[in-house]
Amino acid sequence: MAKKDKRLLGKLELMIMQVVWETGEATVRQVRNAIAQKRDLAYSTVMTMMRKLEQKGVLTHRTEDRTYVYRPLVSRGDVERSMLRDLLQNVFGGSYQQLINALVEHENLPKEELIRMAQQVGMSAQDEEVTT
Repeated sequence: MAKKDKRLLGKLELMIMQVVWETGEATVRQVRNAIAQKRDLAYSTVMTMMRKLEQKGVLTHRTEDRTYVYRPLVSRGDVERSMLRDLLQNVFGGSYQQLINALVEHENLPKEELIRMAQQVGMSAQDEEVTT
């Protein structure tokens, strides 16, 4: 059985991590207050989720007085790459073309964004030609 990637996060885990990434480190109370506008969660729920994130190896903590202050052990970029790779494989069968088609068809992207994406893809392709 394949080991589950610790960087694949659920919706609430991702909300918590976004707060910790933005602040650099945070207490349970700080995280709860930051996400309270989006979701009203009990302090104990946030604490449990942060402990689970620590068990996964995504967060670590230090103790300040009697309060745990958490900081990330994985970068936002690592999580983004892992979650995108998982989405690509499990939803689009590994097809970048299907992923891009879904973005274009279902997300109603502004023309400027599509142009920017096309330019970036063109630049990446040119970079690969230069290195090969």
